[in-house]
Formats: sequence, C-alpha cells, structure tokens
Amino acid sequence: MPRTRIKIIPHLDYAELTQRYRRCREVKERTRWLVIRLLSRPGKPMKVEQVNDC
Repeated sequence: MPRTRIKIIPHLDYAELTQRYRRCREVKERTRWLVIRLLSRPGKPMKVEQVNDC
C-alpha cells in the first residue's frame, strides 16, 4: 500500500527552520527540527524514506 506524502505547511521559511535547528540544544528537539528542515528544503526536498536513511 502506498504511503501518503507528508505535507509541511510553511509557517516558517527555510532560513528560520535552519536557525531553530542550529540554536536547539536538546537532542530530540534538534532532531525534529532537522527532519522538518530536510523535508522542506527549497528546490529539492527530501522524501521521508531518505530522511530515515540519514
């Protein structure tokens, strides 16, 4: 069964996501920001499967 694609609603732009990822000091929260950032890359967003492989 095909998976449904995760949709990210652009509340924050990519630059703000990057800043929040870099400023975060808690490991779990930092990982969440990284996943959101990778899924929302401008031009070439990663797929969930690709992020899981990172």
